[in-house]
This record gives sequence, C-alpha cells and structure tokens, in this order.
Amino acid sequence: MGRVNMHQAQCEPSPNRRSALVVRIVTAGIALGLVLLAVIDRPLLQGGAILGWGQSGLLAAAVCIGAFCFAPLSWNQNALTVLTSVGISLVIAEFVLRATLGPQFDTIYERDDRVLYRLVPGTERIKVLPPINGGAVVQYKVNSQGFRGPELAPPGESTRVLVYGDSFIHGEFSRTEDTFTEQLRGRLARKMGKSVEVVNAGVEGYGPDQELRRMENELPVLQPNLVIVAIYAGNDFGDLVRDKLYRLSSDGSLQDNPYMSIDESAMKRSASELVLRKLVRAALMRLFATQVVPHSRPDLRKYSEADRWSFTGREARLAMMDADLKQEIDQYREYVIEGDNAVHTLHDPYNADVSLTPTSESARYKIAMMEQIMRRMGDTAAKNNAALVFLLIPSLLDAADKHEIAEVDPVKYPEYKRSTLTDILEQICQRNGFRAVNLFGPFWERRADDLYLAGDGHWSPRGQAYAAELVSDFVSAQNLLGGPSPDTEMDQRASGRQQRESGQ
Repeated sequence: MGRVNMHQAQCEPSPNRRSALVVRIVTAGIALGLVLLAVIDRPLLQGGAILGWGQSGLLAAAVCIGAFCFAPLSWNQNALTVLTSVGISLVIAEFVLRATLGPQFDTIYERDDRVLYRLVPGTERIKVLPPINGGAVVQYKVNSQGFRGPELAPPGESTRVLVYGDSFIHGEFSRTEDTFTEQLRGRLARKMGKSVEVVNAGVEGYGPDQELRRMENELPVLQPNLVIVAIYAGNDFGDLVRDKLYRLSSDGSLQDNPYMSIDESAMKRSASELVLRKLVRAALMRLFATQVVPHSRPDLRKYSEADRWSFTGREARLAMMDADLKQEIDQYREYVIEGDNAVHTLHDPYNADVSLTPTSESARYKIAMMEQIMRRMGDTAAKNNAALVFLLIPSLLDAADKHEIAEVDPVKYPEYKRSTLTDILEQICQRNGFRAVNLFGPFWERRADDLYLAGDGHWSPRGQAYAAELVSDFVSAQNLLGGPSPDTEMDQRASGRQQRESGQ
C-alpha cells in the first residue's frame, strides 16, 4: 500500500509544476485570443480588407506575449502580472471615457430605409472646433423627433418655421447660438414682436431628394407656417445621383428608384469602436495632419475630404477640380447609364460637371432632376398650406477669391462662371414661380472670405448671421408669416405651371 501511494506521488506534478503550467497556458491563451481577435474583421478594430493598424498591433502584441511561454518562468509570471494590470486599467479607462467623452465620439446617425440615414432621437453631440476656428466646444442634443435642438412645441402654439438642408443647416461646426436657424429665430421674433419657433431640420450630408421625402412625411404632422429649403449649390446636384432615391422617367418626370440600401457597416463600426481607439486616432491625425502633402501631382480621388484641405499649390488645386469632375461624371455613368442601384458613397465632391460643363449630358440630367424635385417640394408645401422659400447657398470656391480649396483653369473650362450653380437654381425658381433668396450676389460683394470658416467650406457664424439677416428681411417684406391664404399659394403655383406650359 505504501508503494502505491509513493508511485502516485511521483506521477502527480508538484504544486510548483502545476502553477508553472497554468502560467504558460494562460499566457498562450492570451496570445491566441489576440491572434483570433486580430484576424476577425471586428467593428471595434476598424479592420480593412487585409489588416488595419489596430489589427496589426494586436498581432504584434500576440507574438510578443506568446514568446514569453518559452522564457524563464519568472519572466513569464512578471509579464502575466503586467498584462493583467494593463488589461484591467484599459477596461476601466474605456468605461470612464465612454461616460465622459462618449458624446464626442459616438455616432448620432442610424440607417433609415426611406432617406438612407437620419439623426438618432435622444442622442447628444460634443465637438471641439479647431483652434483656427476659435476652438469653441459645440454641444447639442437631438430631440425625441430627430431634430437638433429642444423639444418642439405643440402644432399651432406658435408661429413655426421649418428649415431643411444639409450640414450648412445642421451646423455640426457651430454652437447653437451661431447656427443659421437660431439666428433666424431671433431676427424673426424681433421683427414680428412675438415668439417664433424655427426648427432645425438639417442633417449633414443630405441632398434635396432626402429633404423632399422628409417634407412629405413631416409637413402634415408639424404643420409649419413657413418652410425654408436650403440648397447648397456646391454639391447638392451630385447628391441626386449619389443617393439614388429617384430617377427621371423617359418623359422627364420624377419616379422612385428601387435603390440598394446604404451599407450600415460604417455606422456600426462607429457605434461599437472603442473610445480609446478613437481618441488615439484623433490625436495621431492632429499630430501628423501637416505631413500628408504630396510632393507631386496626386490622384485626389483616393483622399478624403478632410485630407484635401491639406494640399497646397496651384497644381494641387487644379488637380482637385479635375478629380471632382471625373468623379461626378463617373457617378452619373454608373447610375444613369449602367443602372447601378447600390448606394456606394455619401462623399460630396464639388458639382464640377454642372459648374464647368453645364451643357454636358450629366449636367443636364442633374439639372432636370433638381427641377423635378423642387417642383414636388412646391406641391408638398402648397398641399400643407405652408409658404415655401428656397435659400440658395453658394460654394466658397465660387463666392470667394482667397482660398485653397480648388481652382478652375479658365482656358480648360471656358464655360465656367462663378455664379453658374446658383444661377441655375434661381432660374428653376423663376420658371416655377418659387420664392428664392440667392446668397451669391451678397456674398460675392463681400468676397465671402470672412463668411466661411478658415480651412473649411462651411459658412462661419458671420456668414450665418448675414444669411439670417437677408432671409428675415425677405420673409418680412413678403409678409410670409402673416398667414398667406391657401388661395394665394395655389395662385402662385398655378402661375408657375402656366409658365412651364408656355415654355417661358
């Protein structure tokens, strides 16, 4: 019996051997876990088709940790202790950052089958402006109905103005008091001597097609007295082809298009990505922002809009315009000619084809679609007894002569004229009897340099204030908030139809 017990004792590993084995297994398990995490395209890693930098870092860490399995036990134990401490610290840091900086990095967008995407009701946004634009902290909330700003008053309680538009109206780059909608509210209230509710219905990246669909859904519910649709001449023509919500039928009328819905992966990645990673990426972008300037003529199509602000020199500016023109033509060909119904990108280049070659096939198609969409907007507003005003916003490239955005070669593009884009929109309004405030003339008179943000294409607080002044004066002069009768609105729409039918 004693011999059996002695034999069992010899076969069983000693406590030291067992603990050493556990240390090795745990270390190997951590290394293997990092390898598996790295090779899976996880949203929180932002991995690409091959490997993103986050995945590459995980693989490198896995190799280093795995090497400790073959190191002396004391080294392995110390490494495991350090790894455990670092892991716990990172988890705690991530929870703290999500609680404190979450609104600064979390996405405020979600997919919407009718308008591609929308603001998420109840979310909060915090953004710090770059020092060149004042460094202010922009903080706002999205209300329960999906609009930036406070909760809406019940319909009919006060005079309501509904303002649709893209990033110019949304105002991601502006404090609430500096936004166009807030400055317009203050001016209208003073002119009318009573409370006016101005609803910010802007969403960054939206085109007139998306705004039309929202108008059709929201006007019957919100019952505004006045609807203002801000059309950004700089890229809204191209949005009609990129969004793929509508097509022109053979007779030129507008028809819904069975588009293939927008890929949600980017939104999901942004929602699930670690805040720590976002923080590191933001720091690296600021650190190396000035080091991405190419030394030779670049292929600008591969660069993001943010990257393009860093290019300098006339050659680069000319290349930007050529790249935008090519991208606009390619997008038209893919959608209209080849019938590609998949929404690939929401990147908004300058409307180069409409601006530089206004008589080209792609330009004529976009202009015709824009007119059809604006007509339907007019019908929707009239149907809901709301006055309608189009606000035509020029691009910095066209309305100012001191910027580094891009440059047009007048020899290469002889049809280009600074006011072409806003002229086309104003002509559409005139043909259809629509009211419009065209900002190109007033902005160009001031050369618009101080009306736009430095190093950015969006308007500055000064630009928004000037636009609010012009619009409030127009609304007051037209007595649009004095309650125009439905008959008056219908007469104006009928006049527009008569002009179209007579070909004027």
